[in-house]
Amino acid sequence: MADLVKPVGIDEIIQQVAGKTTPNPDPSKTDDVVVDNKEIEENLTTTEEDSEEAKQNAAFAKMRVENKTLKAQLSQLESQLAEVNKRLANPNPDQTKTEVKKDEEMQTSLEERLAKIEKQLTQTTQELEQERTEKQKQVIINNLTTLKNQYALTPNDLVQFAEDAEAQGYDLSRNPENIMNIYRVIYMDKIVEAEVNKKLKEQGLITGDSGASTGPKGAKRNPGGTVSFNEIVNQVTKTIK
Repeated sequence: MADLVKPVGIDEIIQQVAGKTTPNPDPSKTDDVVVDNKEIEENLTTTEEDSEEAKQNAAFAKMRVENKTLKAQLSQLESQLAEVNKRLANPNPDQTKTEVKKDEEMQTSLEERLAKIEKQLTQTTQELEQERTEKQKQVIINNLTTLKNQYALTPNDLVQFAEDAEAQGYDLSRNPENIMNIYRVIYMDKIVEAEVNKKLKEQGLITGDSGASTGPKGAKRNPGGTVSFNEIVNQVTKTIK
C-alpha cells in the first residue's frame, strides 16, 4: 500500500511552515494567575490534540483492517467464481440441467458480489492513501517547525534548505523523519561555526557580535582565556552529532 501514497508537496508545506511565527512572551505580563491560566489552557489543548490524534489513529487502524478483510473476501470469491466458470466451460455429462442452472445462478451472484467488494475496496484504498498522505504531511510540518524553532530559521532559510536538499538528492517528502538529520548533514559547518562562536563568546574568548563574524578565523580572541579554541570545537561537534 505504501506505493500508492503520492509524494507530499514539500514546497507548499515549506511555505506553510515558513509563514508560522512563534510569539515572544510579553515580559510586562507577570500576573501569576494569568500565567497559570495559560498553562491550564495549553495543557487542555495538548490533551484535546492527543485525544483527536488517538481517534484518528483508531480510525486509520479500522480502515486498514477493513481493507485487509475486503481483500480476503475478494480473493475467496474470485476462487469460487473460477471454479464455477470452469464447470460451466467444461460441463460434466452427468450434470443435470438443474445443476447447470444452479451454477449459472451462482456465477451471476458471485460476479455481483465481486463487483460490490471491488467498489468497496477501491474506496477504502483511496481513503487509506489520503489518510497516509495527511499523516505524512503532518510529520513534515511538525519536523520543519521543530527545525525552524531550534535553529531560529527564517522563511528564506527554510526555502533554501528545501532547494539545497533537493540539489543534494534528498527527498524531504519521502524522508520526513530525517529532516533534522538532513539539515545537519547539509549545514554542519554553519551549525558548528555558530555554536563555536557562541561558546567562545561565553568564555570571553571573543568580543562583539559573534554573529557578524565570518567564522572562527575572523573572531577576536581573548589572550587571557583559559579554554582552547580546538577544545570548544570538539565539544560543540560532539553535542551536535
